[in-house]
Amino acid sequence: MKLVVWSSLIGLALVVSRSASSQELQVPSSEVPNIPLCELLKAQSRYAGKIVTTTARITRGRHVTVIWDPSCRELFGADLQTADSARSNPSIITLDNMLREHGMGDYPVIATFTGILQPNQWDEHSFLLQPSLVFLASSTSNIHRSGKIERR
Repeated sequence: MKLVVWSSLIGLALVVSRSASSQELQVPSSEVPNIPLCELLKAQSRYAGKIVTTTARITRGRHVTVIWDPSCRELFGADLQTADSARSNPSIITLDNMLREHGMGDYPVIATFTGILQPNQWDEHSFLLQPSLVFLASSTSNIHRSGKIERR
């Protein structure tokens, strides 16, 4: 009997967590708090797993895309990743095209993102043996290039 109850609870937990993760990124933007990136980086545990909106510079490298803010250069930025469910989102496609064209230049791309902050993410393909902070984006807006040279 205990085995049946535990199996049912585990199965229910898996269903709830999967449906929550697929629905988490579909919250109306009016309900999503707009948090400065520096605040997200300083208070990662407070915002971990929550849907937020933030504005940041984006720099694309060979193996990673990083978001950062010049007002808190002393803090490491976050790896920018796109939620699987958002890959066909027109705003994400526009951002990808902009980054392909300008992502490695001295005039960074700037955008406003809505997504989930995920601290302590391990990447099995990373060169670094430490966890990273990931911002999992579901949409973006206000995509443009900086009007001046800015380096991370």
